[in-house]
Amino acid sequence: MSIAQLKRRTDALQRTAGPVGTRSFTLEELHRMLWQQNKRAYLKLAREGYRSVQFHQEQFEREDAEKAQQAVHRNRGSIR
Repeated sequence: MSIAQLKRRTDALQRTAGPVGTRSFTLEELHRMLWQQNKRAYLKLAREGYRSVQFHQEQFEREDAEKAQQAVHRNRGSIR
């Protein structure tokens, strides 16, 4: 990853996170922001071998699947 690419991604994360003041973020929070911002780019990083991205990818995919399943159940209940 080039410095220019890293700067663009950092700037995009800052826009997503909003004003932070003195707040700090955990690695998981930063990864989650990246995941929510652009899953396709996140998955590409995982394919390129970034271990921390791969680790969090599995967690975020599980959480997304659980949320989707819950949404299906909620929608089924509102149709009746």
